Amino acid sequence: MFINEQNGTQMWTKMLKENFNVTDSEKLNWVSQYAAIHEIHESMIGVGGAMHGGYAPADGYNATAANTVNAQGLNPIYATPLNTLGMGNPMAPGYGANGQVPMGGTADFFNQPVGSGDIPVSTLPMALNVALLTIGLELVPVIPAKGPWAMLTYMDFPYAGGKMGRRNEVAGLDGRGEGAENKPLYVKFLGLGAEDTKKLRRLAADADKAVTVAGNGITFKGEFVQLGRMDGGVIVKVASCEGEDGLAAIMDLFAGDEEVKFTGCGVEGKAVTSVDFAQTMVDFVDGFANFATGEKRSMTRAENETGTGNVLGLRLFSKWVQMGSYEVTGTVTRQQLQDLPLYGVDAVAKVMEAMQNEITQSINARILEHVFRLGVTNAVNQKVYQGVDLNLWMGTTAKDMADTTIKEFVDIYGHDYKADWGEIANSEVNTSAENLNTRQSRIGTRLLAAAN
Repeated sequence: MFINEQNGTQMWTKMLKENFNVTDSEKLNWVSQYAAIHEIHESMIGVGGAMHGGYAPADGYNATAANTVNAQGLNPIYATPLNTLGMGNPMAPGYGANGQVPMGGTADFFNQPVGSGDIPVSTLPMALNVALLTIGLELVPVIPAKGPWAMLTYMDFPYAGGKMGRRNEVAGLDGRGEGAENKPLYVKFLGLGAEDTKKLRRLAADADKAVTVAGNGITFKGEFVQLGRMDGGVIVKVASCEGEDGLAAIMDLFAGDEEVKFTGCGVEGKAVTSVDFAQTMVDFVDGFANFATGEKRSMTRAENETGTGNVLGLRLFSKWVQMGSYEVTGTVTRQQLQDLPLYGVDAVAKVMEAMQNEITQSINARILEHVFRLGVTNAVNQKVYQGVDLNLWMGTTAKDMADTTIKEFVDIYGHDYKADWGEIANSEVNTSAENLNTRQSRIGTRLLAAAN
């Protein structure tokens, strides 16, 4: 039965609507034509045993048994993947030495070059190299600056029940009151060596805690309370401060060129470099809120009626901060500007993205360097001032820091403590009692302690 293209198109249009719910007119038109033409060619009865069109060659083509005609001269030839000329794989632009065959192709596929006539296009988005992981901006808060400089303002809350005799203090509030009167409740002496702070840290609860600090004709007396948590300063409760001419301010200790010596609690005449208020946030003194007795317990109602509480002060500081700079320049060619839109890529935007990534990586590296070095500083301060070593070494024997595979242990000031750290207190020997979970717990608890 002869089927023409028009009838076939109408038939397939009806079928596509009813069976596949295709309603788009443009889609119905080309799909129906596509199906009708295929139906015509695949149902055609060949004449004369021709291999590719149903007609024998004019030069008396010697047909083989597979394509000879039958007694009536008719031979049905159906289109199959084996006898239908197909479309070759897409080939990239470019040609071989003969200027005809695409690079990498051959000319033996029915005398036509391998490769389709389609323009080879990318079916996937153009790929980018993956950037490094940047966690610095998540570890610390980063505030965009509005200019090349900024003013950083920060507050401090000292135990400031009185004065130390600074220059901006008016007469009568100069820290020269009788005994502890008109003086701060606590002060902190800085600069004592590590070995002497160890003696103070190990001081027994019932030991004599009387302290004397003398220099430049001034003698200060007080009672040792505790060591500063972060700087190892010696926090002392004020008792009196006197000079050759009578009452003196605590700051007068450092008014001359003479070395100021600290004595008491097992420390004999060791130099201190400065004095400051004790800080409430950093150097919490348990008992300050009990002004009646200074003990850790809460006050009774009767004790609370005996007077007013100890006083906290507020200090405000300002610091100018100058911004540093990172700079990256990017380039793109005219040809790239023309070609990349074919891939749906904005060349200028991608170059901008790469430049931003480069600067972000630089900032991240700087942040991580500072964070790691501050971690070393924190570890050193904890060991010196609190006697705490949070380092952990897991191996077969106890390890000295210098013998480990750690490359460096540099603090924020650039000093490498690997050589002079000494033995790591927490060197765990591998035993059957240890497993992955116990080791992870050891590491996790140290991270939490260091962060706190």
